[in-house]
Amino acid sequence: METSSQDLPALIICLLATAFVFGFVAWLHDNPHHCGLSCYFNAPDGPVTYVIKNALLSNPFWTQHTIAGIPSDYLANWNASIWTLFFEFACYLVVLFFGIIGFLRHRVLTLASLLVMWVTMTMVTVTPALSRHFTFFTHLALEEMIRFIVLFLTGSVMFLYRDRIPDSGWLALCSALLYVIAVVFPLWTLGKTPTAEFTPIDIGAPFIVYPVLWLGIHLPFHRVGAKNDYSYGIYIYGWPIAQLLITWNLMRFGLVSFEFFAIAATIPFAIASWWIIERPSLKMKSLSYRRSSVRRPVSDTRPAAEPSE
Repeated sequence: METSSQDLPALIICLLATAFVFGFVAWLHDNPHHCGLSCYFNAPDGPVTYVIKNALLSNPFWTQHTIAGIPSDYLANWNASIWTLFFEFACYLVVLFFGIIGFLRHRVLTLASLLVMWVTMTMVTVTPALSRHFTFFTHLALEEMIRFIVLFLTGSVMFLYRDRIPDSGWLALCSALLYVIAVVFPLWTLGKTPTAEFTPIDIGAPFIVYPVLWLGIHLPFHRVGAKNDYSYGIYIYGWPIAQLLITWNLMRFGLVSFEFFAIAATIPFAIASWWIIERPSLKMKSLSYRRSSVRRPVSDTRPAAEPSE
């Protein structure tokens, strides 16, 4: 759970920066009443409640989107892009539970779990009566959780069977083609919005995992971000900074110019997030406590048990 050890601390700092810096600056620019700081901090949807409610990861689409009524347009959400963190964290807990009970030591059981979840999603997708009950508007959390856990289990299976899975460009190409077919030819669900309910795109999603990993190994850019990874900082700061730039009406320069401004403004925050928050947080995962009682003998050099079939 290396990623989760850096996610939450960095997210909380991002929420604080959004509430007390970005949001306040936008409010000063957009506030028509100019009633002083008390209007911003004492609003029912003020900065304090924004941080507290959203830091708990208790709702898949955040419990508070605005701060003192700002922003009032462009989806009216200070950080809509990080809705996935709720499901990511939940999937980490599922994988952690599997690890604690020893499930991940038996790769056949893990593979069987993946197949069960994938078949379940397939049955829901092809059965109209079930598909209507697993949508964005009905069982949102359950629908998205199934999507995410299928991909997480796919990654777990590929790791456990890494000694059996060949390094094959042809296999990567075939897997990618299966995914493209699901995207381009959505078959019986033509016209459905992928995020509203299950579609063949979701069924084909596991097929894209192998090509992505294969490209990560064989492309000459696999060392990019290996030591200093700024991607998470870009992910969590990109949206609120873009919202702030929209408040300043930088969209008037055109989409291409706006994207340049947004990326240039986001990168310093992403770099700061990595060096100040994320990197120190990752180091903490290696901390251990001394055991005062039973210790493993120095001479005991038996190798760790391999995952069983």
